[in-house]
Amino acid sequence: MVFGFAKHPASWDSYREVYMSENYEEIKGIMSEKDLRFVLLTESIKKGVALEQWENAEPMSKMAREKFESEPFIKIYANEEAELYMR
Repeated sequence: MVFGFAKHPASWDSYREVYMSENYEEIKGIMSEKDLRFVLLTESIKKGVALEQWENAEPMSKMAREKFESEPFIKIYANEEAELYMR
């Protein structure tokens, strides 16, 4: 709900590469151009990301997940099912 009401683009809707890339440099332009400030990681996203119904959902690599653990990302929320990062 936060994403919809705050008018922040939801990164999982359109930007698969934000999740699948293995370093921030690969997505820096997208994140800046589209003003993506938040990234949500859930267990289901980690298990597989696909934007189209005919695509196979590919699991995120370890490096792809770990890029959110360093600058410019800051973990602002975490529980057993989800992590929210801010850039």
